Amino acid sequence: MALRPRRSRNGGRGLPDRKGKVDFGILTIRKDEFEAVLERFPAFETVPGRRVYNLHRLELPGGGSYLVAVVRCIEQGNTEALDAARDILEELDPRWLLVVGIAGAVPSDDFGLGDVVVSTRVHDFSVEAVLQNKESEYAMMGGPVHKDAATVIANLGAQKAKLQGWNTASSIIAHRPPIELDDELFYGGEEWQKKARKALACHETRTEPLFMDGAIGSSDRLRNRPSQGNSPSARRRDGIGRRVPGCLRSAGAGRGDSRDQRRRRVQAGSGVDGLCLPLRCGLRPCVSADKTD
Repeated sequence: MALRPRRSRNGGRGLPDRKGKVDFGILTIRKDEFEAVLERFPAFETVPGRRVYNLHRLELPGGGSYLVAVVRCIEQGNTEALDAARDILEELDPRWLLVVGIAGAVPSDDFGLGDVVVSTRVHDFSVEAVLQNKESEYAMMGGPVHKDAATVIANLGAQKAKLQGWNTASSIIAHRPPIELDDELFYGGEEWQKKARKALACHETRTEPLFMDGAIGSSDRLRNRPSQGNSPSARRRDGIGRRVPGCLRSAGAGRGDSRDQRRRRVQAGSGVDGLCLPLRCGLRPCVSADKTD
């Protein structure tokens, strides 16, 4: 699906004048994620409503522009994410809603710290049974992203020439941090540590991040135990994020209801900042998924 930019024009101020004119709403949760996005998309105007929306005009080389609205959740969790997503949808009615932030991941040869995972599917681990002396059990919920978003993601590989340079330090305003492999930074069983070391070593010499598409897992909880990362469900997911299901529910993503189709184009992009173990890599939130706009 082609995204046609709107032509720049002067408009009125305030929510009534902005509603329906925003192309991309960007939802962040953590303070550092929020500040990193604003550094990439500095606001030319703030518009108060139920939230304070930070507006950025992204001028395009071929003419025209996108109007971007950035907002941060008050706190973490699906309930607040649902609230924030509903507010921006009802007050600004953006064409697309992007959930941007950082995530952990299981060790992989395909991607590593600082890389970007653009979601094709969200596994929702919010419904959990905590059992006596047993592993927790989950109701497997979630689903694919909206078809319009999936169509754009599926074609990202054909856009490499247009996206060339997106991952340079000057573009993302950050250098790829060095990877430390000190023994005290690892925990978990011997096999798990061996797997993590091997995965990190695959990307140790790379100086620029990559992007890839894949499934992400999300819930209200930070999941950072090797046993969780080694579960069959974890092996199928590429990023482990939080708060995404709330955004999807608010936007009605993947449901065949009568809502305006624009309200269901929800996309989650995460920069990988951990591999189910605490690594002191000095990572900042990676917002280079913005280049896929």
